[in-house]
Order: sequence, then structure tokens, then C-alpha cells
Amino acid sequence: MSDSSPPRRQFLGRLPLPERAFLIEALRAETVGGVLLLAAAVAALIWANAWPHSYESVLDRAVGPSTPLHLHLTLEVWANDGLLTVFFFVAGIELKRELVAGELRDARAAALPVVAAVCGVALPALVYTLVNSTLSGHRGGWAVPTATDIAFALGYSRSSAPTCPPRCGPFC
Repeated sequence: MSDSSPPRRQFLGRLPLPERAFLIEALRAETVGGVLLLAAAVAALIWANAWPHSYESVLDRAVGPSTPLHLHLTLEVWANDGLLTVFFFVAGIELKRELVAGELRDARAAALPVVAAVCGVALPALVYTLVNSTLSGHRGGWAVPTATDIAFALGYSRSSAPTCPPRCGPFC
């Protein structure tokens, strides 16, 4: 007598072709990346505020090769110096392409993004300074909100792109 039960699927095994193609297309869509960025930010905020010692212990964990390259660094240093460097390099390359050959090559089209970039640096620094202007505030970290705003702005604009009006400009 033959066993007519369907074959067991392996956890995290290879997906069938239609599901794999759908997953690959979903991960390539900028909307998914923006939603994942915002979800990860919310999860990190909850984790850092609910269990700060756990969060800090993960940040202080050292990984990487120590002997030949002297790269046995903490995860905080890897994120700040490594991942942000790659992110801003890619963002700079994309910005240059848009300014040279893209939609922002016209000065009138580039005016709004330039004003937004200046405000994106000045406004978070101003809010940070106002919030920390008390005697117990920490005034030495204002560069953090100015450096991370581009990632959240890109993530938000890409995750909300399907709901933008058709003549919204280069942000949708």
C-alpha cells in the first residue's frame, strides 16, 4: 500500500517557483524596504526603551577578525562606521545620477529637494537642541538625528509611493 500523504515541506526549504518569484519581486520593491525600515525602527525603539540593558549589551558585543586586520569591533562601531558609510555612499551615487542625468538636472526641479535637505539637517538639530536645552540635557549628540533623517525620508517616500498623487514630483 502506497503512502498518499503529500511530501513534508522543509522549514525554510526552497519555495516553489511562483512563490519564490513573488517573494523576490516583493523584496525588490522599494515599498517593502521602506516598510521594513520603519518596522525595524519601531522595534528598536521599543527594545531600547523597554529593555535598555539588553539593548546596550548587544551594541557592546565585539565581532570580526582581530589578528590580521584589527577589525574586532563592537556592533555599534560596525553599524556607525561601516553600514552608514555604505548607505551614504550609495545615496550619494544615486543623488549624483539624479543631478547629472535624472529628473533633478533642472535647477527648478532640484529646488524643492535642496530646501528639504537643508531643512532635514537644520530642523532635527533644532528640535534636539530645544529638547536637550535643560541643565540635565545632553547637547553633544545633535548630529545623530541629522544623519539618520535621509534613511527615514527615503523609506517613508518609497513606502507611501502608491498613495502619492501622480504629479507629486521626484519624491514618489
